[in-house]
Amino acid sequence: MTAEERIRSALRFSGVPIKAGFRFRLLAEGAWHRAYRVTLFTGESLVVRLKKKNAYGEQVPFDEKEWIAEYESVSLFYRAANRCRRGICPAEIG
Repeated sequence: MTAEERIRSALRFSGVPIKAGFRFRLLAEGAWHRAYRVTLFTGESLVVRLKKKNAYGEQVPFDEKEWIAEYESVSLFYRAANRCRRGICPAEIG
């Protein structure tokens, strides 16, 4: 699956409407994830973080429950940070 296909799937899973399409570019890469800036043709911009298939030379199996738990914890962190300083983190994540 290409990066574009994975991003499209992540947006669809998150309920982000992509009827008009999008463009993306790689922002950063860590040991576990690649982060992409996604710009929807509606003008909205967001970051999509995709887990790598291999980390530290080991294959990383996909586990949907683990994936949802990981991103829900990021969402909780963003909400808490934004209560402390409005706008410091994205208002919504998928």
